Amino acid sequence: MADAGHARRCVAYVQAERTRIATRLSLLDGVTVVPSSANFLLIEVPRPFGARAITAALRRRAMLVRDCSPVE
Repeated sequence: MADAGHARRCVAYVQAERTRIATRLSLLDGVTVVPSSANFLLIEVPRPFGARAITAALRRRAMLVRDCSPVE
């Protein structure tokens, strides 16, 4: 990458946001956040909430989300 400073700032931003979002999600009752150093988070949600509902709510807040629930 031509601008190493920009790349470092982007990496630092993604790391900080991942930590912030993981911390906030882990405060929700029953939500399990799998530790990660990737640029995404894997979470497990309790049955009463349902992954589809949480996926829709996060998408309404402009978050990129993939529901990886098994097809039922």
